[in-house]
Amino acid sequence: MSATCDNPLNNDEEQKALAIFLQHLGRASAAWSSIEDGLFEWFRLATALDERFARAIFYSARSFEGRRDMLSAAIPFSPCNEKTRTGIRLCIKRARQYSEFRNRISHGHIFYWVTDPPQHVIGEGRHLATLMAEQTVVTLEDLKSATINFQELAYLILGFHPDWQTPAVCEQGCLVEIQALPSSANSMGPSQTPPQTTQPPGDPEE
Repeated sequence: MSATCDNPLNNDEEQKALAIFLQHLGRASAAWSSIEDGLFEWFRLATALDERFARAIFYSARSFEGRRDMLSAAIPFSPCNEKTRTGIRLCIKRARQYSEFRNRISHGHIFYWVTDPPQHVIGEGRHLATLMAEQTVVTLEDLKSATINFQELAYLILGFHPDWQTPAVCEQGCLVEIQALPSSANSMGPSQTPPQTTQPPGDPEE
């Protein structure tokens, strides 16, 4: 976590606010880890590799993009039916969208923003000198929303995995639920993307 605090804390109120902010930042980061571990479980199943070997390969990629691409490449060779493959690809798509927010909170800069009320936020280092608009920062409410969405996606990733669910549940799938998730990690509104029930052409990037 490269985010740092910009200035020394001036009073107990600022210290308390920072503690709360960091607590929710940690929760969001932990929830994201669950997403990547869920995607690993599909990689292990798709490749039929021993778990230790599969983990060594999957996590040898230093970025989420590398791990995502390995899973995407393995899907066509998996023993899964087309409905399940579609579900995996939709999970990958939503995780890719959420990874943009995850990168912001992992590589951003924490500072105390004197607004009404004052609050700690995360901003991009390259924008700190000209930071004016609220939409350029990550707020506490953004972190709370992202944590909920990360947790929900992590749950749905394993919501139709044969090693985690019964055959009947796996057959039902989670296509509708996955697509109903907000497309932005820090949004609580439903996705505006029309439901998709057929196999997308490869790893969906949109």
